[in-house]
Amino acid sequence: MRRALALFAAALMLFCFPFPYVQAAEPVELVSVSGTVRDPGGAPLQGVTVKAINTTSGAIFSSLTNETGGYELEVPLGTYNITATLVNYTANTSYAYVNLGAISTGPYDFTMTEVLGKIVGFITDNDGPVYNVIVRLSNEERNYTTTSTQLFGRYEINGIQPGIYVLYAEKRGYNRFSYPLPVEVERGKVLEIDMTLEAQPARVFGVVTAENGRPIGDVRVTLKASDGSLNTFTDTGPDGNYSIGKLSAGTYTMTFEKEGYETVTKSFDFGPYEEKMVDITLVREQAEGVTVLFGYDLAHSLMIIGFIVGLVIVLLGVLVNVRGQKKPELLAQIERKEKDEGD
Repeated sequence: MRRALALFAAALMLFCFPFPYVQAAEPVELVSVSGTVRDPGGAPLQGVTVKAINTTSGAIFSSLTNETGGYELEVPLGTYNITATLVNYTANTSYAYVNLGAISTGPYDFTMTEVLGKIVGFITDNDGPVYNVIVRLSNEERNYTTTSTQLFGRYEINGIQPGIYVLYAEKRGYNRFSYPLPVEVERGKVLEIDMTLEAQPARVFGVVTAENGRPIGDVRVTLKASDGSLNTFTDTGPDGNYSIGKLSAGTYTMTFEKEGYETVTKSFDFGPYEEKMVDITLVREQAEGVTVLFGYDLAHSLMIIGFIVGLVIVLLGVLVNVRGQKKPELLAQIERKEKDEGD
């Protein structure tokens, strides 16, 4: 009897309180987002996470790239920020506030660059920056090389894989420099290592003379290194001597020049610690219509001519006097003639 009453009560509740009406959800319209992820060399990268984040709701949609570097996302219509991430890599771009309508634009491609280490520094000697120094970084697996060609002798090694390395620098005319400690390179870190080289100085010296062997002062002596690392000059002293020291081993061009003389240019190769004597003879520039005596300029030539003329006159006077003493009648005749002309 009780069971029958319970069933009757349950049936009564079903008729008195019907199930609520549930409206079916409208289908969400989706749009496709696709693209390709590659490394700087153009090779596809697999396993890159590409995310599309809705800027209104914050909903995140993600996908991984396949073996060809491609990916595809199905997202509801809306505005999105699209990014790509991979451990130890950085993307070249991201796409902000992309309005994805019923027809997708794109593709949304990425280039991923591996995050590596970097070493920078300056190379100097006791006199200042040193250029064209070869800098090497190496271990059992890898080797990196660069040259100090930047301002103030700066060098830079980029794209270094993490690890422990040895660092050294070398240039002809300098003792090889080896950094005394192991160099530990980390991802995304920049190490600053400056190096000071010890020179193996060479020296060039000599004397500049004219064709007659007379030393010439104030001759401009210019010295240029073939690699452009040095451009210096000096002037000869009154004795014609010059000297330029503290030179790195290498090939140089020397120029000797002074107004009124023909310029002389010579090339020499200097070894470490070499002392080289270079004597030069300058030749006078021959001006048209001007005669120069014995390698002397015009002024000195005229002085020589005047001296010679004066000497000749003196000698003639002495000769006449001697001959007059030997023949008094001739001397008396000359004196009478001079007296008559005076009257």
